[in-house]
Amino acid sequence: MHFDEVLLYLGELGPYQWRMLLFPVGIPTIFVAMQIMAPVFFAADIDHRCYVPGCDEGTSPNFFEPWLNETIPFLRDWRHLNIAISASAVIFIPFWWFIPESIRWLISQDRLEEAEDAVRKFAKINKVDLPEFLFASLEEETHRDHVKHKTSVLDLFRSCIILRRTIVIAFIWFVNSLVYYGLSLNINSIGGNLYLNFLLMGAVEIPAYIFCLLILDRIGRKLLLSSAMLLSGIATACLAAVPEKLHLLQMLMVLTGKFGIATSFASVYIYTAELLPTPVRSAGVGICSMMARVGGIIAPQIALLAVFLKSLPYLVFGTCAVIAGLLVLALPETLNKPLPETVEEAEHLGKLIGSASEADERSPLISDGNDTPEHELS
Repeated sequence: MHFDEVLLYLGELGPYQWRMLLFPVGIPTIFVAMQIMAPVFFAADIDHRCYVPGCDEGTSPNFFEPWLNETIPFLRDWRHLNIAISASAVIFIPFWWFIPESIRWLISQDRLEEAEDAVRKFAKINKVDLPEFLFASLEEETHRDHVKHKTSVLDLFRSCIILRRTIVIAFIWFVNSLVYYGLSLNINSIGGNLYLNFLLMGAVEIPAYIFCLLILDRIGRKLLLSSAMLLSGIATACLAAVPEKLHLLQMLMVLTGKFGIATSFASVYIYTAELLPTPVRSAGVGICSMMARVGGIIAPQIALLAVFLKSLPYLVFGTCAVIAGLLVLALPETLNKPLPETVEEAEHLGKLIGSASEADERSPLISDGNDTPEHELS
């Protein structure tokens, strides 16, 4: 069974999907925001902290009491405040029993009865009647896939094709984070009003995400990701040649680079998930996310190269983005392609199926009476 075919009947964004989006995904983000904002409220009560002009005494670690009283509205002690925010996360413990397991993962693990029960539950909530032929060949097909190859996380390294793609996409994540945080944290090197520049750097991400949303399914993931990274790299590298007195031109280059890298960052999540097969998708995305964190750690250190040459950080950021943008072209396109359920399917991404029998072997549930090859159906 290919879950993409089941989605044709379930609906890709029905009542059940909205329920999952709002509760298991939406509610936790509120508490993430609380954790992020917590230091704003209790930082004043900690001795070892950054100096806050206008609130702290310049010659001692002491703070002005009025600032603390106005900052923490309910809990005056920072320890109590931190405990209250952290303890609120206990409401997510019951999620263990209410959030269903991934159907793709259940199928990949040969837990077919659980997968079928989950699909039927989703269909009932979405008020959809599923034809029985969707489940008729489930056991036979899944057994055949498992006989061919028992998958594990090591398949990321066993298959040369998957390994090369993982290395490339991990580097792309690394560069995305490197350039994104490099531009954001180095905004003080641009002339003009620092506060206005910082505001514009954040605001430019809004049109970048809207642009990504509108164009992603039109030109494909590969072209969008490559173009966005090349745009960001070229604009950032060109910034090194802009004289310091041309503040507006400098800001235009920085905003163009931030627009490109924000668009790239928004699309790389989807592209990565569509490149990797189901059994190793989570592990692959985790590796890529780890590389992005490494890029975020290194970005402030690259900015320190300005002590040798003020434009050097932008040259490094721009060069890395251009290299990553070109490497994207070595990856296959995934637009309008079913998510790969096995390593073999992932290896065949971007390749044409040469015979009807091979197409039937890969998608046996497409049983409309035609023997049309899979590449002609797409």
